[in-house]
Amino acid sequence: MLNQPINLDVFRRRLATVDAQPQLALLGFVTGIVTAAVILGFRTVVDAGLIWLPGDSTENFEGLDTVTRAILIMSGAVVLGLLLNRYKSSARRVGVVHVMERLSLHQGNLPLKNAVIQFIGGAIALVTGQSGGREGPAIHLGATAASLLGRASRLPNNSLRTMVACGTAAAIASSFNTPIAGVIFAMEVVMMEYTIASFIPVIVAAVTSTLITQFVYGNEPAFIVAPSTMHSLFEIPYLVLGGILIGCIAAGYIQLIQAFARLSEQPLWQRIVMAGAITATVAVFVPQVMGVGYDTVNQLMVSEVSIVVLLLILLAKVVTSAAAVGLGMPIGLIGPSLFIGAILGSLFGSLLISWEVADVSLGLYVMLGMCAMMAAVLQAPLAALMAVMELTANTNIILPAMVIIVVATMVTSQVFRQRSVFITTLNTLGLQYPPNPVTLHLQRVGVTAIMDRSFVRLPSQISVSEAEETLAKKPHWIIVEDKDALPTAVLNPSDLAAFVELRQTRESEQLELIEDQADEKIRLLQIPGQRMDVTTIGAEATVMQLQELLDKTQSEACCVTRTTAPMIKPIIGVEHVGMTFYLWLKAFHIIFVVTWFAGLFYMPRLFVYHSGATDEVSRERFKVMQAKLYKIIMNPSMIATLVLGTWLLIESWQAFSAQGWIWLKLLFVIALIGYHHYCLRIIKAFADDRALHSEKFYRIFNELPSLVLVAVVDLIRRAKRSIPGGVNSPVRAFKGVGGDPVFFNRGNGPYVYDVDNNQYVDYVGSWGPMILGHGHQPTVDAVVAQAQKALGFGAPTEGEITLAEAIIERVPSIEKVRMVNSGTEATMSAIRLARGFTGRDKILKFTGCYHGHSDSLLVKAGSGVLTLGIPNSPGVPAAVAADTLNAPFNDISAVQAIFAQYPEQIACIIVEPIAGNMGCIPPVEGFLEGLQDITRKDGALLIFDEVMTGFRVHKGSAQGMYNIQPDLTTLGKIVGGGLPVGAFGGRADVMSYIAPEGPVYQAGTLSGNPLAVSAGLSTLSHLDDALYERVAQATDALVAGLKALAAKHKVQMATNHVCGMFGLFFDVEQVENFDHVSNSNVEKFNRFFHAMLDNGVYLAPSAFEAGFVSGTHNSEAIEATLSAADQAFAAL
Repeated sequence: MLNQPINLDVFRRRLATVDAQPQLALLGFVTGIVTAAVILGFRTVVDAGLIWLPGDSTENFEGLDTVTRAILIMSGAVVLGLLLNRYKSSARRVGVVHVMERLSLHQGNLPLKNAVIQFIGGAIALVTGQSGGREGPAIHLGATAASLLGRASRLPNNSLRTMVACGTAAAIASSFNTPIAGVIFAMEVVMMEYTIASFIPVIVAAVTSTLITQFVYGNEPAFIVAPSTMHSLFEIPYLVLGGILIGCIAAGYIQLIQAFARLSEQPLWQRIVMAGAITATVAVFVPQVMGVGYDTVNQLMVSEVSIVVLLLILLAKVVTSAAAVGLGMPIGLIGPSLFIGAILGSLFGSLLISWEVADVSLGLYVMLGMCAMMAAVLQAPLAALMAVMELTANTNIILPAMVIIVVATMVTSQVFRQRSVFITTLNTLGLQYPPNPVTLHLQRVGVTAIMDRSFVRLPSQISVSEAEETLAKKPHWIIVEDKDALPTAVLNPSDLAAFVELRQTRESEQLELIEDQADEKIRLLQIPGQRMDVTTIGAEATVMQLQELLDKTQSEACCVTRTTAPMIKPIIGVEHVGMTFYLWLKAFHIIFVVTWFAGLFYMPRLFVYHSGATDEVSRERFKVMQAKLYKIIMNPSMIATLVLGTWLLIESWQAFSAQGWIWLKLLFVIALIGYHHYCLRIIKAFADDRALHSEKFYRIFNELPSLVLVAVVDLIRRAKRSIPGGVNSPVRAFKGVGGDPVFFNRGNGPYVYDVDNNQYVDYVGSWGPMILGHGHQPTVDAVVAQAQKALGFGAPTEGEITLAEAIIERVPSIEKVRMVNSGTEATMSAIRLARGFTGRDKILKFTGCYHGHSDSLLVKAGSGVLTLGIPNSPGVPAAVAADTLNAPFNDISAVQAIFAQYPEQIACIIVEPIAGNMGCIPPVEGFLEGLQDITRKDGALLIFDEVMTGFRVHKGSAQGMYNIQPDLTTLGKIVGGGLPVGAFGGRADVMSYIAPEGPVYQAGTLSGNPLAVSAGLSTLSHLDDALYERVAQATDALVAGLKALAAKHKVQMATNHVCGMFGLFFDVEQVENFDHVSNSNVEKFNRFFHAMLDNGVYLAPSAFEAGFVSGTHNSEAIEATLSAADQAFAAL
């Protein structure tokens, strides 16, 4: 057993289940270590930046003189503003709200770039004394570290959510030395759910990170406070009054933050500088507002401060911290809420003392104010109670804290109708948070946990013998595939069995469905039976994503795929709509389990209260409470748990038995049932006024659930020694041209997915070659088959001859063709050949047309050169550039004038028949014909650069569409099916000048390499009239929809499109050449591009590039694009 290899797929598959406790506990342990390291690094950077402050404290901003304070704050704000303004809005989203947003919309996929910006921005803000806390950056950094660890280990999305919770808890725990508060905060504020399966890894992560932090920094509490408690129960009314006051202040604080946040339309750098200016102005008079302010809180706990000073500090901190958080400073607000609460508690306690209303402990009221304010602002009463208790190491505050927390929270939420400041911000962004309980459950389960692995894949037509062999395997499902090996339907094997049996008896007219009696072919898509429409989904998806996909596509079944190599996605399981009932069943089972556990945990506490009661009234009250809890909650939830659990076991016993620990889990359930019935025995004894045990026994009994939980955690820690840790899997990144790149790692049909697993409708298509969509299975199979033979030879192969013949057959102007490695190499070689053939040096190209990066062609070029604003080709010698002549595209008279100026001196004209590197610009009528006439009369050659348009717009390329035959043609992109390739070809007499047949030298080590040739042959074989018609219809629908939406929102936009190519130009009426493109509004295009990107549509990241539509861009993809465009145009 020890020598067997570790199966990571099994590990990940178990993580897809809702109760993968051992695996999650191990990941929680690793997350705790990683998060602690990240937080220690962040804390070290901040402390190092504050070491220069006067005195021994790293928070002594008050020791600075007035001018230094103002300069420090303003310089930090300016630096932050300039830094953050460099990045687009999606990268600037940081803090707790960002973590909650990514949990809700992106399954916990947190981008690394945002975390880096948070680290740097948070450190700058804290070091320069901005008015905020460090917990916001800490939570973001911890959650991102956990998310990146999960994604590197290729965990399913449901486990990523738990990983983010682990990172959040570990960050809070290691930042403040508060492990319990970290756990409660992660579950109460961020996840907003409580499950035993989630608690265990979160606890492990929090404990691990705390131990590491205590090893480095020690175990001292954050606030030093003398032991204090309530002097009398008569203080309760004052606590209620204090809770009302704090609840009102908290509601006003939340509204003030939102008021500042409504200035989000202003540029970010202006808002950051505005926040700095507010803080700097206030800090001149009230330096206590700078930084986190824990030194001030410690002072309040041990000494009285003037009421006037307290009011001044309170007002100053409320305004400055609300401005900092609301205007976008990358800092937290938990620290400010604790600070404000401490001021309010000190103020309220001082008033009671000065008015001689009550003899109170000032330090106690400071602590109570802290927990009440935090609870009201975050609407997280339990997290606030635990946080303050751990920060102060004072357990005497529990009872009074509960009172003031409940009152403050109720006032804020019920009187002022204010939700948590985080949820309020999310709602402002249009996001509903949290989702409903069933949705939360479906997000916790991965598709691989419920899929059926018993299936076979068959083509649409099979022989009778193949059908019998299939049925002998006894699969649960048959996946019927089309000629491209894509699933088209799911069939029940019983339907095929019935038809085979019917065929054997030959007693039914259904025998006509046998296509050829000699071959005995059975058409699976036509035999009687129920066939389910099918779609596909990745193995990392959650059940919630599956449900949304089934609803969206109206499919009845779904094939689960896992990427095993780039663009190779074998099917690993089948889901079907019959599982919807199963999912609802499991969701209700979870709800009843949680309810039952809550009753089991709370009932022993009632036993403690009952045994300690000294009067008859209290005992009778506890009897009633025990009876109601047992009869109304515990008993029904136990029965429902057992019934539904048994049902689930019967439905999926094979899946459950395959998971480890199943018998241990069943024994645990039996133990809980025994515990449940023992509680009933105690209840009956109390009802008869009998005491089965002493009060001490009941206190120990009350701790049993917690001890059991600790025992389970210890068992999991032992188990982690035999379970593998995280495994890093490299992610292939695709970098776009221009702008801030988005990194992609996979594609499927019309969609691409970035490294955060965000889906985009793709209109770049690898800059043209993906005309069949991403992951076209026959092309992938062809490449794999060739790779298994050999990657290359550096010698002739039959494949390159076959590809050359296929090109010549499709393009009449090409009589001979030479394979090269890129479009640049193709155009460079064609130019050299034209010069060699004609004996002339000068060439003519068109301004804005891009023909690769060879020196003679980088003169007034388009594409990236145009995007980067380098029209005169730096680095190109003047002597080389002198032989390159330029004319405006679509201007035949300019070409005539140039040829008249340089008669019989021009070797060739090179032109994109459809300009695609300054947007999409088709030729005007007569332009291409005019070029052909001019070159023939002058003896020059006409070269069509069809690297982009070759086989993209027509089966005969652009020259086939316009019925023009150039002398030479350059090809690329589609010819290689997406792999690096190039080709040039043309008239036989011209091509005969190429070595070794002629004197013009051209060579390439990898020219015609087998992989590219196999991909190109496969792609060309699937390009038929039906495909081009489908691509043209999709492009027409897309462009018409975009134009209609632009008109709807009163945005001026011109469009050009030819078959699968299109271009968008803002604030111009018509685009026919480079001058027209130059007059378009590039800044508006950039805003439109980013708005589309944020809404899941990937356009070419440059106003000077064409977009591409593939044969897989169906109505769903077009509708998603137009929906995103509607929002993007509205934002313009």
